[in-house]
Amino acid sequence: MEMLKNVYTERFGKRLAGDDLLITEQCLNTTGKNLPPTHIGGKTNTIDTCFVAEGTKCMTAGMLPKYEGLGNQWCSILDFSSESILGTSMPKIVRASARKLNCATERIRYGYSKVLNQLCDQHRIFSKLVKLEKELR
Repeated sequence: MEMLKNVYTERFGKRLAGDDLLITEQCLNTTGKNLPPTHIGGKTNTIDTCFVAEGTKCMTAGMLPKYEGLGNQWCSILDFSSESILGTSMPKIVRASARKLNCATERIRYGYSKVLNQLCDQHRIFSKLVKLEKELR
C-alpha cells in the first residue's frame, strides 16, 4: 500500500494498525524493525508497506537495494506461507489439453488469420518487433 504519508505515524496508518481491525504491518511484524524511507528521495517517511489479515503468516520480509525498485520507490519483498494464503488443500495442477489448429478449410484459416491480425494490430506487435530489431543492430 502506498500512502504518500508515513505509514507508522500518520492517522490512516495508525488506524490500520488498530487492534479492532485484526491486521498487521508485515515488515514490522516479521523483522521487528520499521521500514526505512521507501521513496528514493525521501529522508524520513516510509510511504509503502503491506498490511495483512490476522492468521496470514509472513516467513521473511525485506527490500530490494536502493535504485533497484520500481521507478522512484524501493520494492518490498514478502514471502508468505502458501498454507496461510491458500489453506491446506492446494489446487491440483492439471495440464491443459492440447488443441490442434484445424487448417483444412479456407473459412477456418481466414477466421484465424483475421483474429490473429486484429490482435497483432491491437497490441502493436509488428511495430514492437521492428523496434526490437533496430535496437539489436
